[in-house]
Amino acid sequence: MRTEPRRPSPFGRALPSGGDAEEAPVEPLSLLVGGVLLAAGYLGGRLGGWRAARARARTPQVPLAMCTCGHPLSQHDPEERTCHAEVARDAFNWAGHRSGQTWVDCRCRQYVGPRPIDEVFAPRLLPPPE
Repeated sequence: MRTEPRRPSPFGRALPSGGDAEEAPVEPLSLLVGGVLLAAGYLGGRLGGWRAARARARTPQVPLAMCTCGHPLSQHDPEERTCHAEVARDAFNWAGHRSGQTWVDCRCRQYVGPRPIDEVFAPRLLPPPE
């Protein structure tokens, strides 16, 4: 008589190669442990996300030096009083339908945002005066 090869089982018992589910029932304790782990992971994720959101709300935001045109101070030239940024504008064809975007220069002529504190208390070192 031939014996069938046995395959390993996740439950610690060897099952025959054509094993049925009746031979290896799922233990109620395994189901209970799985349910507890699932609930702990769900609650941990929910509470962890809530704590992270509260921590972000408590963190002070760093103010950015933004002009009224929406571009930062680094895009503005103080000597020429121009904005070097580009703005996307809608383009229309002869029938009046939108046909994409064109990039045009920003029309801002002077930076009117908050002045950086180092310009208030110290003169600029670079470029050196000639």
